[in-house]
Amino acid sequence: MDRPPHMSGIRDNHARGNVAEFLKSHIQEGSRLSVVSAFFTIYAYEALKAFLDRIDHMDVLFGDPRFMCSLYSYKNGAHLRSE
Repeated sequence: MDRPPHMSGIRDNHARGNVAEFLKSHIQEGSRLSVVSAFFTIYAYEALKAFLDRIDHMDVLFGDPRFMCSLYSYKNGAHLRSE
């Protein structure tokens, strides 16, 4: 049986929930955080700085935004439309 999206740790700022709100509610003193994102920026870090400064360790795996854009286009049927 599939779990509802809000039960997953995966967030996308759309159907699967807001990333910042999820992190704010789950980060604790001494946390270890791993993030996989094509779009995590210094601005995102600044917005979460008060929370992220409390963690012990953070791993960030940056994806290629071009891949994410092509994936988003595919999911929205762009591959089915003629140019």
